[in-house]
Amino acid sequence: MLLALLVSLLVAHALIGERGLSSALATWRAHRLLTAQVSALRAENVRLRRVTERLRGDLATIEAVAREELGLIKPGETVFVLRDVPRSSDGALPATHR
Repeated sequence: MLLALLVSLLVAHALIGERGLSSALATWRAHRLLTAQVSALRAENVRLRRVTERLRGDLATIEAVAREELGLIKPGETVFVLRDVPRSSDGALPATHR
């Protein structure tokens, strides 16, 4: 009886204890999560490296970024700024916008 109790306590400690099965499973889950994050960061790094290479040498890419992010235009181009006009409750445009 004493031997069965001792074995039961040892098994319980192995499963639940500080370095038991539950701790090993938690560590394994954390490892899987971190591995996935590292993979995603490596893929993002490759993508950013390609963008950097294009920005260093491709004039069309540099122009596209300058136009999109900085709002730059070429000499002689005309810029049209369109704004949403609020409509009245019946859906009609105000008299100044007809």
